[in-house]
Amino acid sequence: LSLPVLHKNFEWQLRRERIRDILTIPSVKSYSQKCLQIAWFMNVQDPPMSLLWPVDVKRGDITTTFRFFTRSGTILQHEVWPALLLTSDGPMMTKGVAQFK
Repeated sequence: LSLPVLHKNFEWQLRRERIRDILTIPSVKSYSQKCLQIAWFMNVQDPPMSLLWPVDVKRGDITTTFRFFTRSGTILQHEVWPALLLTSDGPMMTKGVAQFK
């Protein structure tokens, strides 16, 4: 019951940011609904699952928490996908993906 309301709020936010035309593409609308559904399910767990972004990781631990996208290295160029943790300080479910240089 909550997901349709959340998606309407998401659409409202896009309209507010003047990028409303993006949701007229059916595949984008479907993708955004599925992303919102997954995020909602992760959040209603007790305790909630957590996403870990490269900016939240200590410099020395970044290569153990994230796998490389197209280039390996030790210096972060940009993030591609966050790591997924079972809880905020819990075990890692899957490594994130990042572009290194």
